[in-house]
This record gives sequence, C-alpha cells and structure tokens, in this order.
Amino acid sequence: MTPQTLLKHLDEGQLWSDEALAGIPADVGVAYQTALQVRQLREARGEQPRGFKIGFTNRSIWERYQVFEPIWGTVWNTTLTMANAQGEGTLDISHMSQPRLEPELVFGMRCTPNTNSGSRRGWLMWLMSTVPSPCALAKVKVVFQTVPQMGSNT
Repeated sequence: MTPQTLLKHLDEGQLWSDEALAGIPADVGVAYQTALQVRQLREARGEQPRGFKIGFTNRSIWERYQVFEPIWGTVWNTTLTMANAQGEGTLDISHMSQPRLEPELVFGMRCTPNTNSGSRRGWLMWLMSTVPSPCALAKVKVVFQTVPQMGSNT
C-alpha cells in the first residue's frame, strides 16, 4: 500500500480491501519507513505533530498479535480533541472505520530524560483514545503485526 493510499484510507474511514492488505509490509522497520512517508504527506498539507502514542506496551498480548516490541505512532493536531474546562468534549467519528475506545495514560515531560537528569517533573493525565480499525476485524492481527498506527488517535 502506498503512503498516499494509506492516508486516503485514514481520511475517508475506508476499510482496507484484501488487495490493500496484501501490500502491507511484513516488517516493522519497513512499516516505520512508510509511516515517515505518511508523516511527510500530512505535514505537506499543514498538519502538525502534537506528540506520540506508544502502543503494544502490554507484553501479555504480543504473542497473540505477533508483535514483539512497543509500536510508536504520531498524534496530529487534526486527530487530537481537547475537552473543555468541565471535562466535556465532542468527537466526530463519522470518518472512522469501526472505531474502538481505549483508555490511555499521557505523560508530559519537561525535557528529554537522560541518565544524569535526576528528578524532572512533568505531568500525567488520562484520556480516552479512539482508534479506527481499518480492516475487517478478523484481519486485525495482520494489520497490528505489520503497520504502526499512523497517529489516528483522537
């Protein structure tokens, strides 16, 4: 699947066809290279990265999905929705295919940690992440195995 096709599927909330699934790289390194190309396309149209999501941090599910390391993805200004002061917000999911809600923890760091930094305070908050399922649910294992999420978190 080309970076342009991948981004079109994300924009339109389309399910991936069997043909599109066949074009997914079987290697996480290649998938990250594709993610960088998608990043360039998003930045070229004015989207701004706001942070990163790290998925598959729970090692107990790695075998099930054949994923053996955490997977990073970019969170974009166009995929991030903030709540108001009362903790309320609105989210349009009409462009998402089979959205799922996932509870998340968000860490904010004052600076890049290193071994000599000592205690650096930041912040911690919880959120609900809305993640699209871009293919038929029976094929989710293949997608998670090979494609880092492209910041489709809201």
